[in-house]
Amino acid sequence: MILDATINDISDTDKKFLLAMLDDAEESRISDIASRMNVSLSYAGHYRRRLIDQGIISESGRGKVIFSMPMFKELLKKRYTAQS
Repeated sequence: MILDATINDISDTDKKFLLAMLDDAEESRISDIASRMNVSLSYAGHYRRRLIDQGIISESGRGKVIFSMPMFKELLKKRYTAQS
């Protein structure tokens, strides 16, 4: 329930950022996320910071992030890739 509420409470662009992370096995490079979103690094960086502040993702080395909420990645995959 908490994960569903989190998904419902984040912005569409936050969701796009998180969905851009789904292609990666573990950690995601910010440059790859920006490329997948077709946005600049600074634009992606703004959403990176928002999602870190919300505790949804965390830093995993220089220029890399990972999902920090258990099962959140799996829920996103289930909810959004099944619709494609």
